[in-house]
Order: sequence, then structure tokens, then C-alpha cells
Amino acid sequence: MKNYLFLCGTPRSGTTALMHLLNTHSQIVLGIERYKFLYSKPKNLTLALFEKKRFFNFKDQDTNISPNGPTELLYENALVKFDTAKYIGDKTPKIFKRYNQINKIYEGTKFIFIVRDIYSVASSWNVRAQNDADQGWDKDKDYKKAVESWNESLTKTKDAIDNKIDVCIIHYNSFFAASDLNQNNNLSKLMSFLDLPITPSVANKYLNSCKTYQRLINKDLMIKEGQTEFIQAHANLDLYNELIKKA
Repeated sequence: MKNYLFLCGTPRSGTTALMHLLNTHSQIVLGIERYKFLYSKPKNLTLALFEKKRFFNFKDQDTNISPNGPTELLYENALVKFDTAKYIGDKTPKIFKRYNQINKIYEGTKFIFIVRDIYSVASSWNVRAQNDADQGWDKDKDYKKAVESWNESLTKTKDAIDNKIDVCIIHYNSFFAASDLNQNNNLSKLMSFLDLPITPSVANKYLNSCKTYQRLINKDLMIKEGQTEFIQAHANLDLYNELIKKA
């Protein structure tokens, strides 16, 4: 029996890094924003979307992420293991807006919500908003919009947990901070949530991802004078601290 798995979190919170880690497991198939245009229209969500024939049949109304180019290898590997995988699903950051609808349609759904500290998220949004060459990011999606999205993701996730929806919280800052597998049990908790073993390929990918994280945390944040005060005043830090205790 196939189980459904969805990965979400405020954009720029590590959803892609976590997706690549999970896709290293032979029992997990996650698309990359496979049906991002459909989640806002629950009437279009059906069980057939995650059947093999449809999952690999890309249509313009599904997504703007092509199965070619950077994602080609991901979908080639997905095709190989699709029939025997325990979990089929998707990584789309803003799925947190649709916890209830998705949970009703896809029986036995598990969600993974990854959350990152707001200062790093806001900085990343600023970087993309100020990059004129970045055509995939609206120029008004800066630190203020980051705080708005971040707050919404926390509230929606808290509500989902209160409604007994099966959500695993991953704290980006601590999850990828390990220098070896014995330093913390974050990876073990995640795999226990999925009732899957930590395979050698997953362990290797995790440690490489942790090394990448160590390089990233040394970068200066792009948060200007006055923006920190806005973030402190408007970010729901109390709810953030409450949720990461569950990670």
C-alpha cells in the first residue's frame, strides 16, 4: 500500500535540501513542486495524481517545474523506485496552506514541516528580491513578505497539529547542524516518523548536507538597519519557539 508524504515550509527554509535528502531513500518518491498549481484548487486534487502514469505525465496546468534539466535525474530515479516505494508525494513549500484539504483527500497522509529562523529566511528573501537577474522571484517579496509568510506557516502548522493531522516538525537550524550521526538524533527522529531505516545513502547525504549548512551559516545576513526591528516586532517568535520544541 502506498502512503502519501508532503514536505512544506516557508520558501527559503530548506525544503529543497530536505527533499533531496529524503529522495535518497529507496522507499521515498517526492516530486519537486509537482502539482504546485493544483493545490490551491482542491477540487482538482485526486488520488490519480499520485498514480504512476499520471505522476510522470507532466502538464502545463500542473507546475512550472520542468522534468528536464536540473530535475531530470530526480525523476529518472523516481521512476525506477516508484513501484516499490512506501511513500509517494511532493515537495511544495506552501502546501502548509492546505493541510486540511490534502489530509481529507489523501488518506494516511504524513506531512513534514521544516522551519528556519526568521532572520535567515528574511535575509534570503531580501537577496532574491534585490537580484535583478532572478526572474523567478517578485521584487516586492522582501523581508516584510517573509515575516508574513513565516507567521502564516507557523499558525497553519499549529492548527494542523491541534486538529490531529500527522505533522513532523524539522528545525532547519538544528537538524543540519550535526558534524556526525551521533551528535544528535534528529535524523533518527525523522526516519522513525516515517518508520524507515537510515540507509547508508541517506546517512551520507545527510552528512554532506550538514557540511553545506556549516558553510552557509558563516555568511553575513542581508538585513539592513531598521529591518531587524521590524522583524522583532512582527515575527511570531513565541509560536516559533513553541513549535521547535516539538522538533
